[in-house]
Amino acid sequence: MRFGASLLVVPSLASIAFAAIGQAPCISFSASAGSFPIVASGKAAPIITDPSDSPSVHRAVGDFVHDILAVASTTPKAVNYTSPASVPKGSSPIIVGTIDTPLIKSIITAASLNVTGLTGQWESFVAQQVSNPISGVSKAYVIIGSDRRG
Repeated sequence: MRFGASLLVVPSLASIAFAAIGQAPCISFSASAGSFPIVASGKAAPIITDPSDSPSVHRAVGDFVHDILAVASTTPKAVNYTSPASVPKGSSPIIVGTIDTPLIKSIITAASLNVTGLTGQWESFVAQQVSNPISGVSKAYVIIGSDRRG
């Protein structure tokens, strides 16, 4: 009986693994058209947040910084956005925040982003590369959460 049950579990687990294999990759270790480098030439993209955002968002950014260090052996700079001068010059940052913060609201307006799918939602997010999201930044990867868990 135990052996028979094991035979049923193995194909079930295999089908889960094959489903995951069929997903489109979102991480690559080589540059391609339209990609956004988190780390390039040994330098990590800075991660920008609004200082007024939830402590949960700042905690997640700190965890992400540690993950990048573990994978790429370089530490991205985590920066609270207070003005365009707070963004490292010439960088293409990752900007993270919730939809109701001043930084994210200004990016939504400046880039005419459609975030209607986030309104009234819990634990939802949009993530995309954005041109000229804030003054002095030509491109950034922007992650907008509907709430602190999005």
